[in-house]
Amino acid sequence: MSDADTSAIHSEQMIDLLRELALDLGAVWNRHADDIWRQIDPDVWLLTRNPWLMLHHASHKKLAAMACDQDLRRRVEQQVVARREASRSPAWFQKTHGGSALNSVAYIS
Repeated sequence: MSDADTSAIHSEQMIDLLRELALDLGAVWNRHADDIWRQIDPDVWLLTRNPWLMLHHASHKKLAAMACDQDLRRRVEQQVVARREASRSPAWFQKTHGGSALNSVAYIS
């Protein structure tokens, strides 16, 4: 991620960063973010391990307090930056079959 992208993240609202993490299915499996969600309600987190539910379970007062926590903000930003970088990086197929004529996939269920 460029320096401009990294510095731009500082101006984003904390709730927007948390939403981005909560809605990313890859991040759900990332146990490095567990402590972020656990801060909302440790008991509910242990029962559900569902970031989206945790975000909706949080009171406005709790989210406001989390937004003021600079250490938490730094950790959330690190998670979001890592997620964004990963989404921009070539995935397994692009690395393994870089010269392939296939450049998109359709999934129909």
